Amino acid sequence: MRDWPRRGKDDLRDYDPSAVDSEDRNKTPETEEFDKITECQADIASLDERGKIQVVDTAHGDVAHDAAYRHYDDLIWRVPLWGTGVFSATMIGLNSATQAFISKMTRIDEKYIAVSYLTLMFLVMLAFSFALNRFRVRQRQAVQNTTRRRTAIWKSASSYFNFLISIETFAVLSGALLMGGLPMAWSLAGCAAAAVALAIIYEMILRRTQTQSLQ
Repeated sequence: MRDWPRRGKDDLRDYDPSAVDSEDRNKTPETEEFDKITECQADIASLDERGKIQVVDTAHGDVAHDAAYRHYDDLIWRVPLWGTGVFSATMIGLNSATQAFISKMTRIDEKYIAVSYLTLMFLVMLAFSFALNRFRVRQRQAVQNTTRRRTAIWKSASSYFNFLISIETFAVLSGALLMGGLPMAWSLAGCAAAAVALAIIYEMILRRTQTQSLQ
């Protein structure tokens, strides 16, 4: 081991680490393996055209989730919870004594109050379904220009959330139609078809965005 001269504070200011002789580092199989690993990790890191550092998973060729992707992923998980909460509150509020009080005060039949209430909640649920679709599209755009594989519908949790919100949305509307006097067969069949159609439209929008991002 070398006997290095003792340096003062002023000497340390002029110290250049690159000036140290490269032979001072003992090369062993372990250090050579470490050098290979660090070089591979340096090659894995890449800078895209937007100036964001992205890390590539060499096993699958996917881009690791950045902050934007995780942000939209969190919102995608939250929106169905909020929508289901609104749906539950709607069912509870439908049987509330407040409607009788409002009907007495306004002299409006309770049936029309209930229909108006359910229609309003239907619009709120429809807004939730639209927000969920926008968050899914934004999440897909956050990882555009990558080799990320398309997830099949039956394997995608967000696709199930999409169908869940669509069903809850039109279930509320079917209640409004039933109370409005529409026959049950027509209201249930029409709302079921509309729920499936809306969910499919959202999925088609997302798949088209995925296709465009991979081109």
